[in-house]
Amino acid sequence: MSSELETRTVDTHVKRLREKLGTARDLLETVRGVGYRLLDPADGV
Repeated sequence: MSSELETRTVDTHVKRLREKLGTARDLLETVRGVGYRLLDPADGV
């Protein structure tokens, strides 16, 4: 299985997750070359 195919699968899941999160979607941050991280809303995002 190619890594590009796996990457697109994760991208699709993250896209759907962001849609379901609504306004909280901004708390899910993309970190290029690493992956994703969930931000703490208490930090004033």
